[in-house]
Amino acid sequence: MRLFILGAQAPHSLMDKKLFWREFWILWGLGVIADATAAFISKLPVTVLTNYLFIEGYDRHQPWFVGLEAAEIVFEMAIAVGVGLLAARAVGLGAPLLEAWLRGERSYPSLSSLLVPTLLVGVAVGALVEARNLPVLHPNREASRRQARAFVNSPDSAKAMAALTRFTGARTTPASETLYDVAGAISAAPYRLFWISGFAWIFVRIRRAGPGEPSRGILCVAILATAAIGAVFYFASQSAYHDATKWVLAGLSLPRDPSWAVTARNLLNILPWSIGLGWLYTRKGLECTVVASLVAQATEHLLLVYVIVRFFH
Repeated sequence: MRLFILGAQAPHSLMDKKLFWREFWILWGLGVIADATAAFISKLPVTVLTNYLFIEGYDRHQPWFVGLEAAEIVFEMAIAVGVGLLAARAVGLGAPLLEAWLRGERSYPSLSSLLVPTLLVGVAVGALVEARNLPVLHPNREASRRQARAFVNSPDSAKAMAALTRFTGARTTPASETLYDVAGAISAAPYRLFWISGFAWIFVRIRRAGPGEPSRGILCVAILATAAIGAVFYFASQSAYHDATKWVLAGLSLPRDPSWAVTARNLLNILPWSIGLGWLYTRKGLECTVVASLVAQATEHLLLVYVIVRFFH
């Protein structure tokens, strides 16, 4: 954090201190509420440290665990928003609609200039993510189903399902699923602000570029670097959960898909979000990424119900 503060200009030289703090409190407050809502609905931890402790077997219902998660949400969101805003203002990124509203400006970009790319990116991201469920990427789907049905009817299934429930959360109703999706879209925005803006600022400093907005090349590299960071976290999390649950399914012998199919499914679950929404952030601002994320999740759901299930299952 100190690196960003020393290298970037102070808040009062980028914008009025009052404006900075008003924007900070709004983004920080929304992020904290969204993270807390997601944790409450899913019954799963949403922070790095508590997620690690949860995988190691600690009970997330213990008071100390809840307190630790709350403190981590507050602290992580403050770092993401504070440093993200400093870096974003230094490279000409951020939340332009929110900033214009806080300044009391009455002129906003035309709705079509924001809505059209937001909808297009959202639909494209949702379609690409849902492509992970296509039959070509699940060559052993039918065999896996047969094995799973046989396992469900076995004496070991009750114990296994009880253990798996701990790791799958509790989003059981359409309303809770929708609220969880909204919370996820909002809570992801500050971290997108932090990573892309931070990388863009670092690469501008490395290139010793002049004042003004960074070049498209620098922004593309920042987006790809953010995608790489997201992939590292994703694969590390998947590996940890696999190690924690493999004993549960020891009696279930599922056929293994080819490594290329598994890799393709994982990348489709990561890259469209990182690259698509990252590009939209650098072009249209942070607010559009929240809307695009919701559009992507709606598109993903509609494709699953009306295309994948109907024609490929």
